[in-house]
Amino acid sequence: MTSVRFKTKIRTEYGPFAQWLGRTVLKLGGWKLVGRNPGVPRCVVACAPHTSNWDFIWTLAAAMALSLPCVFMIKHTVFRGPLGWLLAWLGGVPVNRSAPGGIVEQMARVMRQHERINVVITPEGTRKQVEYWKLGFYRIAWAADVPVLFGIMSYRERWIGVSELLYLTGDLEADWAKIQESFQRTVGLTPKYREKEAEAFRREKDALRQRVLGSIANDVKEISSAP
Repeated sequence: MTSVRFKTKIRTEYGPFAQWLGRTVLKLGGWKLVGRNPGVPRCVVACAPHTSNWDFIWTLAAAMALSLPCVFMIKHTVFRGPLGWLLAWLGGVPVNRSAPGGIVEQMARVMRQHERINVVITPEGTRKQVEYWKLGFYRIAWAADVPVLFGIMSYRERWIGVSELLYLTGDLEADWAKIQESFQRTVGLTPKYREKEAEAFRREKDALRQRVLGSIANDVKEISSAP
């Protein structure tokens, strides 16, 4: 994962011009900005609903307006040539789905290696309306020991922004009840999770954090022992 630190542009804030540009883009698009930057150094931003290819543009504009820069995950094979440079500059993080530990441990490592970083994820995993959300965003936040910020938007009412910040307890059922309550109240979604995926998290949640910390320690050891 060393290459991620060199390729990806990880911003800690947006300056006045970028914030103005974000607000202007939203205004021209007829959008109202809701919520405010929670002021935490690191978080996973879970955005829903995800229904259009335009979501990226409006979400980026909202992030700029809120001075809430985020990185996002992209398949590592896409990072080639000019497109790879552009994605990295925008905040794209190359991830290898087949690597040991998978995407969850890769992103948790990246988050723990930076004092200030936000990762945006769409829990639905598709632009279609789905009943079940993937638990990747929750597992990454748990492994990285960071809170989850709820990103919300409504095309019908033309507003976009953020709502609550949730600090995870590791009790998936209790945390999920809060997630459901918030998204139901703000965007009318009551997401569920698949029990098979939940059971896997319950079995591995303590070991997951330890593996991430252990891999970071190994990276430090390798760097310190290099000639």
